[in-house]
Amino acid sequence: MISFVADYILFNLIYMILSGFSVSLALDLANVIARLLSAGLNYTLNRKFVFKSNVSVKRSALQYGLLAAGILVLNTIVLEIYTFIGIPPKIAKVMTECTLFMISLLVQKKFIFKKVQHQPKSNAAIKEQTGGNNEKTSGRTYKWDSYSESDNIYTSGYFRVDRHISD
Repeated sequence: MISFVADYILFNLIYMILSGFSVSLALDLANVIARLLSAGLNYTLNRKFVFKSNVSVKRSALQYGLLAAGILVLNTIVLEIYTFIGIPPKIAKVMTECTLFMISLLVQKKFIFKKVQHQPKSNAAIKEQTGGNNEKTSGRTYKWDSYSESDNIYTSGYFRVDRHISD
């Protein structure tokens, strides 16, 4: 919502500044510039607060950039269609955003900011890591990972083996 408001305000300001140009050119330039300026805000808010993502920034930023470029093209086309059929630009902008919002949200949720699930290690995996079969393991330290799907929390830490893990 915050990035939509930023995009909408930027769009209207830029459209007003470019009002001396043809309506189509002013509309397209205002739309593209506003989208480019609000994209960074939108990515950051979605990554940190909407999806609470732990995926790589490098990977997700690249994927988000590709999505944003695709949505920008669609956004410009839909905006042109709405204004061509007589809808005023300010209303057409809101309608366009509503039209493409669900597509963008779905792609971000399913592909870009998809939750990375870490599986906790089984006793067998711990036995294998600690030397397993009757080897003395006392005093060794190992890393553990855990993911709670219900709480959506990934944790990791270290544990110390003070005795052998039995079957």
